[in-house]
Amino acid sequence: EDPEWIGPLRISWSSPCPTLREVHADFLECFSHPPKDGYFVRGCCGVPFAGCSRSQILQIICGSNGALEICPPQWRKLEHAAAALLTTCPNLPEDDGLPAVEWVGPLRLLWTQPPTVVDTLPQAGKMFDPKPPAGVAVHTVGGKPADAMTRQEVLEILKSGRGIHLRWTGLRGQFRAAAALLLAEPGFGAQAAWLGPVKLGWQTRPPWVMHVKPEA
Repeated sequence: EDPEWIGPLRISWSSPCPTLREVHADFLECFSHPPKDGYFVRGCCGVPFAGCSRSQILQIICGSNGALEICPPQWRKLEHAAAALLTTCPNLPEDDGLPAVEWVGPLRLLWTQPPTVVDTLPQAGKMFDPKPPAGVAVHTVGGKPADAMTRQEVLEILKSGRGIHLRWTGLRGQFRAAAALLLAEPGFGAQAAWLGPVKLGWQTRPPWVMHVKPEA
């Protein structure tokens, strides 16, 4: 039967990547961002499902703790002109060994491996559903994993008009994105600043926690 239920998830095997079709209502509250119909089931415990058969995928899940990676279907095209222009520029210099931050179309990327989204322009909400928050990572570029891609490799693929897929990374990604923005804007948040869901005061060493957002 396709789609079929695997625990609380109803999954279709008809596409190259397993696709979520339904989440049992009793389990929606288990997700901070409830997945929707059309989301991709990308892997389990760091093991990607790309190229795996249904049987192989079930074996991977069976031999793990069951932590599935579920991602929204954000295959969208960035502005080709923006990427094309950036490919003519040399690699950005690193500041004290830290990766550079740069706008690529509506996304401001931190050039880690994989790249991390640290900020977005309003039009990103029209290209991605939902609009990506700071801290999400670039999962694939043109269908290829972005984990080991350089800035130039990412831009060359985007220049050709191929899309990217983003991956939610939780608090770790939020902290990384917030720290990158603070470093990119000297003087910003000199006394206190939000670092992801935590507001830190910088007057002491170590910094002290001033406030924590309830959702954290």
